[in-house]
Parts: sequence; structure tokens; C-alpha cells
Amino acid sequence: MIEIDGFTKYEADPEKLSVFQKYFREYYNDQFYFGQGTEEMLENLNRYAPYGHWLDLGSGPSTLFWSIPLNGVKSISSCDIAIEALLVLQDFVRSDLIPNCYKQVLEMFGKTDRHLAEMRASFSKYMVFDTMKPWPTELSSERYDLITAFGNFGLAKKEGYMDCFTYVSEHLIELGKVIGCDWIRNPAFIKQDGHDNSYLHQSLTVESGEKAGLKILDCRLIDIKDDPLYDAVIVWAMEKAK
Repeated sequence: MIEIDGFTKYEADPEKLSVFQKYFREYYNDQFYFGQGTEEMLENLNRYAPYGHWLDLGSGPSTLFWSIPLNGVKSISSCDIAIEALLVLQDFVRSDLIPNCYKQVLEMFGKTDRHLAEMRASFSKYMVFDTMKPWPTELSSERYDLITAFGNFGLAKKEGYMDCFTYVSEHLIELGKVIGCDWIRNPAFIKQDGHDNSYLHQSLTVESGEKAGLKILDCRLIDIKDDPLYDAVIVWAMEKAK
């Protein structure tokens, strides 16, 4: 695991950096798109997320977006397998930029620019590790009130999907929550990228959570129309059992 305390000492891959910069410009930026499952994810955060310490897995540059419905956040940690993703995120967090999409969601949840400023000040750690493998020993004693995974676990191979929930469960406090989603790729994207996650299904998500000792709070399949990459998304929320 790499815990990043200063990005200047790390040499970014220009090609990877460009990919995440492009993602930041094209997603969760210009305007909010309804009918993609995003509003359901935000509602789950608003409804189920507890106060306390939050870890965002596979964050890319988007952690600040998911912070908008949250309350009582004590600290924010972001994790990704790519340093470049976290570099783009940190640059955004340290700025005072509020994209149109963020303004729309702030209004949706009755929040002001001050809320976003408070969330920016709550970032405490940026970590690089593979969340689809056993977590680093440096985190063995770490426990979180909230862990999120938006689109992260669906990148696992079928045989490793269940394990992702087990790793999360081990790092939640009692009654802590894990909230996330898994986008299901369409055949064209599968052929283009090579990762086939058509194995994803609500029943598998429920089984994975329950096997990991998690109580299912929500698990829905939402169809996505007119998207070049995805056919549907599974939106879910779970709680660590007593």
C-alpha cells in the first residue's frame, strides 16, 4: 500500500493522468443526468450513511461528488489503484471549483457551497491499493463508519466479486454501512475492453453481502438507456451485523 502524503514525490504517467482528467471533465461535471442510477445512489447515501469516518474505494476523481448528501463526516479517505486518479482528485479538492453538476446536487439536497468547503477540509488520506485483493496489513486495525464503492467491485472477476464484500466487512465498525453500485457493461464495451462482468446480478450481490455478515438495506437493478457503455446498474446498501 502507498499512503500519499505529497504528490510531488510521485511521477505520474502522462497517459493515465490524461485519462482521469478527461473522465473528470466528462462525468459528474457539466450537468446532472437523470435516469442513470446516480440519483438512487445519492438517495442511498442520504438515507443510510452514518456520521463518522468514511473510506471511498475505487474513488477516481469523484469522492467529493458523493460527499454532497452526507452529514457529520469526521474524516474522508480515498483509495484507488492508480495514483493518477488521486492526483486529479486532490487537485480538485484543493481548488474552490464547483462544477454545474455539483451545484445541481447541492440544491437537490438543500446544501450550500459551505457544505462542499467543509467536505474539502475533511480529506485526510489518499491511499493506493487493490481493493479486490486482501487489504494491506497497514489497514488491519482500521475501522470505518462508512465505506463506499461506486463501480469498484464490478471490475472484479466473477470468482473474486464475493471476496470484495468480505474485505469491506472486516473494516466496518458494528452497524457501519457500505454503500455502492456495480455497473453492468454492454456487449460492445465488453468486447472493446475485455472485462466481462455480465455475471453481475442482484441475487449475487445479496448473497455476497450476506455471506460477509452484512444486512441488506437496499439492492435494486436499474436499467440504463442510451448509454454507450452500460446496460444497467445494481444499486445497493448494506449494514455490518451486530
